[in-house]
Amino acid sequence: MKKFFKRGSSLFFAAILSSFPVIESLAQTVRQSKDWEKEWESTIRAAKKDGKLVFHSGNSVEPYFQEFEKKFPEIKATRLLTHGGSAAHERLIAERRAGVYVADIVHLGAGSGSLLAAAGALDPLEPYMVLPEVLDQSKWFEGRHYFADKEEKYLLKYASNPGVDVSYNTKLVNPDSIKSYWDILDAKWKGKIVAYDPRARGSRLFSYFYYNPELGPRYLRRLFSEMDLTASRDRRQMTDWLAAGKFAIALRTAPDASNLDDAKTQGLPVNWFNPGHFKEAVGISGGPAHIAVVNRAPHPNAAKLFINWFLSRDGQLMAQNIAAKHGEGIDSLRMDISKDMVPPAFRRGEKTKFFDMDAAKHASDDPALKLINEVWKR
Repeated sequence: MKKFFKRGSSLFFAAILSSFPVIESLAQTVRQSKDWEKEWESTIRAAKKDGKLVFHSGNSVEPYFQEFEKKFPEIKATRLLTHGGSAAHERLIAERRAGVYVADIVHLGAGSGSLLAAAGALDPLEPYMVLPEVLDQSKWFEGRHYFADKEEKYLLKYASNPGVDVSYNTKLVNPDSIKSYWDILDAKWKGKIVAYDPRARGSRLFSYFYYNPELGPRYLRRLFSEMDLTASRDRRQMTDWLAAGKFAIALRTAPDASNLDDAKTQGLPVNWFNPGHFKEAVGISGGPAHIAVVNRAPHPNAAKLFINWFLSRDGQLMAQNIAAKHGEGIDSLRMDISKDMVPPAFRRGEKTKFFDMDAAKHASDDPALKLINEVWKR
């Protein structure tokens, strides 16, 4: 009996000791929970003391900052008026050279934002993240935060949309006969393709062709050297040509930018290939949906508060709803929120293969344009 109790006591104490790591882990979780809550409360107080948030952005996203003001009325959000990301980049760099620091947040495209990151004008973003729901990368597309800068820590992409850039005349083209971009190179389409001028700003379709390993420079070379393309800088004219049957296929024609959606609604014989129609990976881009904190920001706590609020579930739902109301659908990279309000043409969908056009190694359009200029006989 003594041996039994002796052995039982040993097992009892062993069980108690083995439970210590679990108890310690739970205690650590509780401490971490209290830590972030304390930091969040402190951030709110400090941001209200800052009293101001200064940002660079385009017109379309200004309502996001207005909503932030409604949520935190003690903080005045002020937009610096610049025309486009390149102008914002130039202004910020000029100010820094003069020792002037005005902006806290930049909201702009991958190209201009990456230039600011390379110039050392941005702070690493993750130290600004406090809320567990923002830090938890399992809540985001493909289980990670997407950064567009080379070091992948400054310029966060919070939304991405698929490229919808190829349209066709429904009387001349059977969409089932074109399942790959390579099918567009069929000789029967020679002279029947119109493209929005590659040298004009807009869709990055030709860079997608260039960088995608399923297509690459060989595809782009054949497209411009063999298919007798016609170029236009008037998207409405391209839609008219397509509807009239002058051309069978049009390239670089986003439906909302080319009035294709209106033409289709009017019953004209035009349509576009939806994301995922082609067997190649779907090209996705955030466009201007990139955000960063400017280093040496004069209102760092307000910037910290905005980043967490905006990247939260509530903030991303707000962004999707506002974009939908303005007909500029965005598909947030948060995967734990509804996408019902996102127009179908702007959704990434269930396609398993995606090609990130905002990655730093795909940022420049120059290689594609250089090849086009070499082979395209206009």
